Amino acid sequence: MSDPDPQHDWFGSEPVIPPATNGARPATNGARPATNGHAVSVAPMLLRSGTPAPRHAEGEQLLPDPLAPQVYPGIDTRMARHPDPVPEVEVDLKLVSQLQTTVAKRVRDAMADDTDLSRGANARRFGLTHRLAAEVVDDYIATARAAGLRGDIDQPGFAPKLVATIIAFLTGLGQLQPLIEDPSVENIWVKGTRVRVVYADGRIDDTSFRSAATDTELVELLQRVAATAGTTERALSPAQPILHLRLRDGSRMTVIIDVAAHPVVAIRRHRIMNASLDQMTDMRVISPLLRDFLRAALAARLNIMIAGMPNAGKTTLLRSLADEIPTSEVFAVLETVGELGLEDTGRHPWALTFEERMGHGELGGTGRPAGQLTVNDLFPHMLRLSTTRIIVGEIREQETVAMFDAMTTTPGSLCTVHARQPTGVVNRLAELLMRYGASRNREGAHLTIANALDFVVFMSMDEVPGRPPRRYVSHVQEVTGVGEGGNVAVSQVFVPGPDDLAVPAGIRMSEWRLKRLERTGYNPHVLLTPQAGLERR
Repeated sequence: MSDPDPQHDWFGSEPVIPPATNGARPATNGARPATNGHAVSVAPMLLRSGTPAPRHAEGEQLLPDPLAPQVYPGIDTRMARHPDPVPEVEVDLKLVSQLQTTVAKRVRDAMADDTDLSRGANARRFGLTHRLAAEVVDDYIATARAAGLRGDIDQPGFAPKLVATIIAFLTGLGQLQPLIEDPSVENIWVKGTRVRVVYADGRIDDTSFRSAATDTELVELLQRVAATAGTTERALSPAQPILHLRLRDGSRMTVIIDVAAHPVVAIRRHRIMNASLDQMTDMRVISPLLRDFLRAALAARLNIMIAGMPNAGKTTLLRSLADEIPTSEVFAVLETVGELGLEDTGRHPWALTFEERMGHGELGGTGRPAGQLTVNDLFPHMLRLSTTRIIVGEIREQETVAMFDAMTTTPGSLCTVHARQPTGVVNRLAELLMRYGASRNREGAHLTIANALDFVVFMSMDEVPGRPPRRYVSHVQEVTGVGEGGNVAVSQVFVPGPDDLAVPAGIRMSEWRLKRLERTGYNPHVLLTPQAGLERR
C-alpha cells in the first residue's frame, strides 16, 4: 500500500500546518492557558525506561510503547517511582483529532490489505496504529518545517507527546491514559467529564483530571475502546449500554451509559500482575505457615475458592496461587472478562485462556444474540481439551454453574467470589446456584458445594481514610461435607491471630485431605498446635 502524499493528501487538498507563532510561545502571565476543551493539560504520558524501542524502518527508532502492560519487579508497588519524565508539553486536541483521523484511515487501509491471519485483528490494528502514528507525526513536523514554521514543533518532547496522545485516543483512554500509566493509581471513577482518582497510598483526587470535553466525546472514545481493546470485540450502544472489559495493561473497566444521568466508568487497576506466594508473605498478606499450607494444597490439587469484599485483593492472591502451577502444565482459564493475565507473565506458556464473547444483532432461536458464547457454553469444550485443571476467574452470575462443574470434574480448580464475611460464603454460593438453575432448593445447592469445594480462603481488608488499605487473609475453612439439617459443614483450619492475620486453629483436618497434603511433602502436624503466639515479622 502506498501512503498518501503528506504534502497534500491528508485531509483533502491542504496539509495540516500549525498556526504561526514566530518561534515563541504565547504569554500566559504565569497562568495556565485556557483550554476550552481543546488542549491536553494533564501530566505527560510516561515513556518507560529500560525497554528497547521497537523499530519500524531500517535504522529508525520508534517510540517506546506507551500502552504496553507493565510488570513491576518490586512487590510493594506503593513505593514504585516514575521513570525520568519527558518534558510536559501541551498538544492541541484539534490537531490530535485531525492527525488521528489520518492515522485511523491508514490503519483501515493497511488492515484491508493485510492477509496475515496468524495474528488477531486487534493485535494487528494495535501494532499498525503505533507505527503509523509515528509516521504521520514525522510527516506533519516535516511539512510544518518546510513551510518555515517554528514554535511547538521545536519543543523537546513535542513529537513523543503528540504520538502518545494520538495512540491514546485511538487505542487507549485518551485523557485518562496518563492515569492508567501511573503505577501509584489504584482505582479510577468517571462520572461524565469528572474524574475521581484513588491512589495506593490512600490519597483521593477528584478535581485535577477530566475524562473528555463532553459526555458525547467520552462515549465515542469508550466505543472505540470497546471495539479494539479486548480479546474479543465488544459493543457499547443504546442496545448494549453496559460494558465489562480488560484493558491492555490488565486493568478491569466497567462502563454504563444511557441508564444513568452521565456515562459512568469504573477502572480497577491490577498493580501486581506477576504475584507469588512468597511475595504475599513478604507483604504480610499471608503468614509463612499459611504460605506453606496453600502451596501444598495447590500441589495436592485440592479445590480452593478465595472469598472477600470487592477490592480486597482476591484476584492478586489467585494469581499467586496460580504461580505455583508447574510451568509444563496445560490448564484452562475461563473468564467473563479476561483479567487474570496468566498467559502474559511468561510463567505459564500452556495456560489456555478463554473469554466470553458478546453476541451481536437480533435475538436467535435461543433468545440470545447471535454469536454469543458464555462461560457455560465454553465449559463442555474445556473437558475435551484434556486440560489438567480449570480456573474460572470470578463468579458473580451464571458462571457459578460452570465453576462447580469444573470443581466436580477436574481437581485443583481455583476461583474467587464476593462475600461480606467468612460465615456468609456458603450461603452466597447456595443463592447463586439456585438463582442460575444449578439447584432447585437449598439442600441440593449445599450438596453441590460439599462435593466440589475443599477450602475457602477469606481475604479481609481494613480501611482507614488517608492511609493505604491493609489486605490480608484472615480465615481458611475446610469444607467437610453435609452436616446436620442438610447444610454444608465447615471447620476452621486458620483463624485470625493477634494481628488478625490467619494462623492455625489447631484442628485436625479430614484424613483423606491430610494424606493428599502429605504426598506433596507437607507436614500437616504443624497445623495441630494453635499459633496464637505467632511471632510478628
